[in-house]
Amino acid sequence: MKKIILTSSLILSLGFISFGQKKDELDTAKLNIGNKIVKIYTKNDEVTLITFDSKDTTATKKKKDEDCEECKAKNKYKGHWAGIDLGAGIVNNSSFLANNNSTFGWRELNASWNIFDKKIPLYKEYIGITTGLGISETDLSITKNQNINFNSDSLWTTKDPSKEYSHNVLYAGYISVPLMLEINTSPNPKKTFFILAGVTGGMKFYSGITQNSKTSNTTTESMIFGKFGLNTFKLDASARIGYKHLGLYANYALTPLFDTRLTKAAYPLTFGVSWVF
Repeated sequence: MKKIILTSSLILSLGFISFGQKKDELDTAKLNIGNKIVKIYTKNDEVTLITFDSKDTTATKKKKDEDCEECKAKNKYKGHWAGIDLGAGIVNNSSFLANNNSTFGWRELNASWNIFDKKIPLYKEYIGITTGLGISETDLSITKNQNINFNSDSLWTTKDPSKEYSHNVLYAGYISVPLMLEINTSPNPKKTFFILAGVTGGMKFYSGITQNSKTSNTTTESMIFGKFGLNTFKLDASARIGYKHLGLYANYALTPLFDTRLTKAAYPLTFGVSWVF
């Protein structure tokens, strides 16, 4: 029924539409409608046949995927750092050994919101320098029911046998800025593998401790803000790898987590997954 209506409309509009005709097919007119090619055959100014053919969009789609100038333009300055990171890790001592036997007994969780990035191209769309800005939080789980104490000279822990902690976390928030070499395997962001390696700097803008403790039959929740011996600035060696929007990342601290004038050096090692915007 739709074809009959369309055919009737075409016949009525022939007098108002000029069709491009080939020299060797003077009695044939073509009209493109969506993904259809309509051919109208005439003889002696009378319509003798109307056909409907589908366009072959395979070649067109392939060309768009491979040669899309818009895709290239976007990817040329599009890095693969902006997004969301979720990870975990451990805190290591200066000998790169798990700090399991220390008084602290850390376990780390990390979450980052990398707000935006900027890639400076070095070689077309394939190689560039990526930087940006993000916000991250590191949560360090304190085991063995320890409390952190510090003064101008040292950092230490104490244990209260009368308390049992269900939640005991030292947390810190940082503003992060990366500087990494980025390599892409394709100018098309829908097909590219990406690799990034470099450093990420951070500046702490808040820190504190949250605790849930139980004494006898009483449960207490507390939140204490403070420096707790954490260094204000940090620098991590960073690496990322992925495909399209999904990737993996790893960060290893090049600067100690705490002020080494107060306690021994400790270096977090973090790894996890990322979703790239």
